[in-house]
Amino acid sequence: MLPKRLSKIIAQLRQGTLESARKLALAIDKMAKKKTPKPFRAVTAVKSLAREVVGAPPATRRDPDKKKVPVKGQKHKPTLGQLLTGE
Repeated sequence: MLPKRLSKIIAQLRQGTLESARKLALAIDKMAKKKTPKPFRAVTAVKSLAREVVGAPPATRRDPDKKKVPVKGQKHKPTLGQLLTGE
Protein backbone atom coordinates (compact mmCIF):
# COMPACT_ATOMS: atom_id res chain seq x y z
CA MET A 1 0.00 0.00 0.00
CA LEU A 2 1.31 3.43 -0.93
CA PRO A 3 1.56 6.26 1.55
CA LYS A 4 -1.10 8.95 1.24
CA ARG A 5 1.37 11.52 -0.01
CA LEU A 6 2.66 9.30 -2.79
CA SER A 7 -0.82 8.25 -3.86
CA LYS A 8 -1.85 11.91 -4.13
CA ILE A 9 1.15 12.62 -6.33
CA ILE A 10 0.35 9.68 -8.57
CA ALA A 11 -3.26 10.84 -8.86
CA GLN A 12 -2.10 14.29 -9.90
CA LEU A 13 0.26 12.80 -12.45
CA ARG A 14 -2.57 10.75 -13.95
CA GLN A 15 -4.47 13.99 -14.57
CA GLY A 16 -1.63 14.92 -16.90
CA THR A 17 -1.18 18.59 -16.09
CA LEU A 18 2.21 20.19 -16.37
CA GLU A 19 1.87 21.71 -12.90
CA SER A 20 1.26 18.27 -11.43
CA ALA A 21 4.44 16.97 -13.03
CA ARG A 22 6.40 19.85 -11.49
CA LYS A 23 4.92 19.11 -8.09
CA LEU A 24 5.91 15.48 -8.48
CA ALA A 25 9.48 16.43 -9.30
CA LEU A 26 9.67 18.70 -6.26
CA ALA A 27 8.13 16.05 -4.01
CA ILE A 28 10.63 13.42 -5.14
CA ASP A 29 13.53 15.76 -4.40
CA LYS A 30 12.23 16.39 -0.88
CA MET A 31 11.75 12.74 0.06
CA ALA A 32 13.83 11.64 3.01
CA LYS A 33 17.01 9.75 2.29
CA LYS A 34 18.13 6.73 4.26
CA LYS A 35 20.56 7.70 6.99
CA THR A 36 23.94 6.06 6.84
CA PRO A 37 25.48 5.02 10.15
CA LYS A 38 28.41 7.11 11.29
CA PRO A 39 31.80 5.39 11.26
CA PHE A 40 33.14 4.20 14.60
CA ARG A 41 35.54 6.61 16.23
CA ALA A 42 37.56 5.60 19.24
CA VAL A 43 37.66 9.16 20.57
CA THR A 44 33.89 9.40 20.94
CA ALA A 45 33.73 5.98 22.59
CA VAL A 46 36.43 6.90 25.12
CA LYS A 47 34.81 10.25 25.88
CA SER A 48 31.39 8.71 26.44
CA LEU A 49 32.84 6.12 28.83
CA ALA A 50 34.73 8.84 30.70
CA ARG A 51 31.53 10.88 31.07
CA GLU A 52 29.77 7.87 32.58
CA VAL A 53 32.56 7.31 35.11
CA VAL A 54 33.55 10.88 36.01
CA GLY A 55 30.48 12.82 34.97
CA ALA A 56 29.95 15.62 32.53
CA PRO A 57 32.40 18.52 32.74
CA PRO A 58 31.00 21.77 34.15
CA ALA A 59 29.76 24.33 31.66
CA THR A 60 32.24 27.09 30.95
CA ARG A 61 31.38 30.75 31.22
CA ARG A 62 32.53 32.80 28.29
CA ASP A 63 33.97 36.23 28.79
CA PRO A 64 31.65 38.84 27.29
CA ASP A 65 32.82 40.29 24.02
CA LYS A 66 34.33 43.71 24.71
CA LYS A 67 33.08 45.09 21.42
CA LYS A 68 29.46 44.20 22.17
CA VAL A 69 29.36 45.16 25.86
CA PRO A 70 28.15 48.75 26.24
CA VAL A 71 30.46 51.13 28.03
CA LYS A 72 29.14 51.97 31.47
CA GLY A 73 28.59 55.64 32.01
CA GLN A 74 26.73 58.44 30.33
CA LYS A 75 25.14 57.68 27.03
CA HIS A 76 24.70 61.31 26.04
CA LYS A 77 26.49 64.48 26.95
CA PRO A 78 24.57 66.56 29.45
CA THR A 79 22.66 69.46 27.97
CA LEU A 80 23.30 73.05 28.95
CA GLY A 81 20.08 73.08 30.98
CA GLN A 82 21.18 70.02 32.93
CA LEU A 83 24.58 71.56 33.62
CA LEU A 84 23.03 74.82 34.89
CA THR A 85 20.51 73.08 37.18
CA GLY A 86 23.14 70.70 38.56
CA GLU A 87 21.39 67.41 37.75
